[in-house]
Amino acid sequence: MLVDTAELWVGTDLGLYHLRRPELVKQYTDKDGLGGKKVAGLHLCEDGTLVVGGSGNFTLMKNGEILEVVKKGLIDKTASDIASFSNGEIWFRGYKGTTRRAPDGTLTKYFKTNMLAGQCPHGDRMIVSEYDEWDMRHWCFKAGIDDPVEMPQLGPFAGFIGSAQAGGYDWLLSTAGELLALKSGEPIGQFVLGNSEISEFGQLSYANEIFWLSGRGYSYGVQLSDCIAALRKEPDNAAFLESPLPLFQFP
Repeated sequence: MLVDTAELWVGTDLGLYHLRRPELVKQYTDKDGLGGKKVAGLHLCEDGTLVVGGSGNFTLMKNGEILEVVKKGLIDKTASDIASFSNGEIWFRGYKGTTRRAPDGTLTKYFKTNMLAGQCPHGDRMIVSEYDEWDMRHWCFKAGIDDPVEMPQLGPFAGFIGSAQAGGYDWLLSTAGELLALKSGEPIGQFVLGNSEISEFGQLSYANEIFWLSGRGYSYGVQLSDCIAALRKEPDNAAFLESPLPLFQFP
């Protein structure tokens, strides 16, 4: 995880590495106080707290110092997908459900069925996709509110694994590669790739007014301006991109 151009945190099966260009500052393992040796996920909160997810545990750090270690209470044994809200809530996604850590340290478990491998944080709200053998359901969690709200309007779409906010809209990416535009929580446009080599998408990134849709070794770039222009031209709820998009293949 890159903090800035000079500072980098790297989580591995052998511990946590803190680098400040060009040198290694320190390696952290369970012997140094981490919840465990293996690091499964990293997340930097707005206040500078570094959340280190492990196997059934997590560690909170700040300025290189360990603040708190929690080894019990997560709904899933792997804390790899982590999100946070500005009010201090920290969220951990697992295949068995989602766990919220309140600002006072209280842990609350949500759901005990399969969750998709990705949370979709939007500032102080988050969308989580829950599925079983027959059904897909989407839920919205809001900061400071205990009970999530179901979003049936997203029911027809595959599970969501990434999100962004840009151009005055919320954007969600599904595992099927559907890029959805939402306004006030309602889907108003759908974009699909016409020449995708990806059978299952896993990440959505946004930078410099370009969406990056990624999965299985490929990334596709989509201009925000093209999406917004299509939304303004098409009055219905689905706008498909027919022309091929820029293709970037990684080794």
